[in-house]
Amino acid sequence: MTALAIKKFVYVQNKHLRDELKYNIKLCIQLIKPESKRLYYDSLNMSAAHDQLIIVEEIKMNLLAKSCFAPGLISCLSNLSASATTAGMNQDTLEKEWLIEYANGMGHEIYRVSIAENEFFTPYPLTFKKLAEICFAEFQAVIFALEIEIKSKGTSVVKLNPSNFVFSDWNKFNFYLYLIGEDESLALKVQQMEMPDEKYEKHMYRPRTDRLTEEIKDLFLINKDGNSFRKIKKRGSSASANKDDTQALSPSFNMLTKMQNTNTAETMRENLKNQDNFRNQTL
Repeated sequence: MTALAIKKFVYVQNKHLRDELKYNIKLCIQLIKPESKRLYYDSLNMSAAHDQLIIVEEIKMNLLAKSCFAPGLISCLSNLSASATTAGMNQDTLEKEWLIEYANGMGHEIYRVSIAENEFFTPYPLTFKKLAEICFAEFQAVIFALEIEIKSKGTSVVKLNPSNFVFSDWNKFNFYLYLIGEDESLALKVQQMEMPDEKYEKHMYRPRTDRLTEEIKDLFLINKDGNSFRKIKKRGSSASANKDDTQALSPSFNMLTKMQNTNTAETMRENLKNQDNFRNQTL
């Protein structure tokens, strides 16, 4: 009843603003009985799409039902949602294989990290599936969800395993990854794509840069005819206004221009051409 009174009071006070985020506030409520959820929705005269209702008994029953199909699910979720350590545990004394796996799993937790265009921009469409593969191969981190936040509205949505989602429009959205890892330091490595430059260039198809601007992004975009490396050279030498931006790539820009006459550049150009069909289907 208190939550209903608060929500209706805010609605009456701010409905003249014509901004749904201001007059229809989001409430997070924990209810005891499942039937209270239906009573709450029936008592509202406005949309409850922003509200989040948590019913402990409902969660318990759902977990018990799911554990019948996937034994051990409750233990897995409990360990992921609570901090644990195996520092004082001697795993050499564990005789059973499942005990060793359980002890290793106890040290894993769920982390939410924001990602920036400076580290995750690629010349080809980067999908959630490809990013998950990179992070698992390099960091042994399991990325299972993505949160997309609209900068202009401040609202967000969480998607579980959106494998075909393409990261784009970084100026309009904020992206957050949900991952399973051993500790916070691993999550920070994923956030910063902390790996050797050779591996970074292999996965991201571009050198690492300290400052990513629109001009620098144009340097990395490869045309279908493969002439962008020549275009880069002309743009960097003819326009004095772009001189600072191209120098910001140092030493990455120098490495990129050296790649122009190597087999590495040819291989990268060929790999990017193979992305054409996928690019046309997703963009």
